[in-house]
Amino acid sequence: MFPLSPPFAVDPLGSSALQLTQEAVRRGYYFDGTMFFEAIETEDMGLLRALIANGLHPNVGDSHESTPLMYAVVLENFEAVQMLVAARANIEVQDIDGYTPLILAALTGNTAIEAYLRMQLYHQVHQANDN
Repeated sequence: MFPLSPPFAVDPLGSSALQLTQEAVRRGYYFDGTMFFEAIETEDMGLLRALIANGLHPNVGDSHESTPLMYAVVLENFEAVQMLVAARANIEVQDIDGYTPLILAALTGNTAIEAYLRMQLYHQVHQANDN
C-alpha cells in the first residue's frame, strides 16, 4: 500500500494529494476506498476527479459496506454525488443495514439529492427496458 495517512493534504516534500494519488495509481497501488471517503469529507473535488479519472472504482465499500456514494449522500455533497453517479457508482447498492443511497437521501431530508437519485434510477430502469 502506498504510504499515505489522513488527511492526505500535503506530504513533507510538498506534493499535493492529487499528485500523490496520480503517482500511486500510476504505480498500480491498491486502495480500499479510504481516499474516496477523504476526498468527499474534505470536499476535495480535484482529488475525487483524479481518483475516478485514474480508474479507481467508486463502488468499493468500507467495513459497513457503505460506498463513497452513500458517504457523499449522508454528507449532502451534491457535486460528489453527481460525479460518482457519472462514474457509474451503484445507486442500488445496500449497506449492512439495508440502506441504499436513495434511502439515505430521504433520511437526511436532502430533497435535491433524493430527486436526483430518483431520476437516475428512473433512467436506468427505462434504459434497461429499451435494450
